[in-house]
Amino acid sequence: MVSEDHKLRFMVKFQRSDYRGEQFIFNDGKFEIAFANDDQTRSPFADFVRTHEAILREGLFGGVLSMNWALLDVPGRKPKLTYEGLKKIEGQQLHEMRYQPRKSSDLEIQLYFDPETFRHVRTVYTLSIGSNVGQDITQSAKQRPERIRLEERFSNFKDVDGQRLPEHWNIQFTRELPSGSTTVTEWDLSEGQIDNNIGLDPKNFEAK
Repeated sequence: MVSEDHKLRFMVKFQRSDYRGEQFIFNDGKFEIAFANDDQTRSPFADFVRTHEAILREGLFGGVLSMNWALLDVPGRKPKLTYEGLKKIEGQQLHEMRYQPRKSSDLEIQLYFDPETFRHVRTVYTLSIGSNVGQDITQSAKQRPERIRLEERFSNFKDVDGQRLPEHWNIQFTRELPSGSTTVTEWDLSEGQIDNNIGLDPKNFEAK
């Protein structure tokens, strides 16, 4: 992952023929979401990010690891921020804040902060898609809405040039399908090295 100003490139690669990984590029409003599979299709995760551009446009993805982090430019972005109080999440009390982009979005976006350090430790994006109409009344009644949840978790904070940044970044993408089945995909990332204030090749952020 590399980031500079309002630019971000996120890339994960796997040695698999059916799923090569992900690549997201954001460059001052321009997007590129790469194909993940040999058949030139994107993963459900990539399609979700591509369809709901607020995730990248608002600087939410990657949290404080991104120079484009949403809360670094609240006056410029002008989101609606609503404090929802302390919430118990998996046994831990966290401050919850609702983030609503200025540009309309179907996503529900919640940011969570540690009550002692106020570090950003979690972002949750949720979306509910209305059920499709079946072939008859009986089938329509059985249809369920599709629910999607993307969650980013940040932990193991350390000092990097006077800033506290997370070494651990966990991404979970969950889809509850109308059929009743649920799929969960997880990327568990550990930063082996974090470099700050280095020169970056502009080609890192070239979006077609």
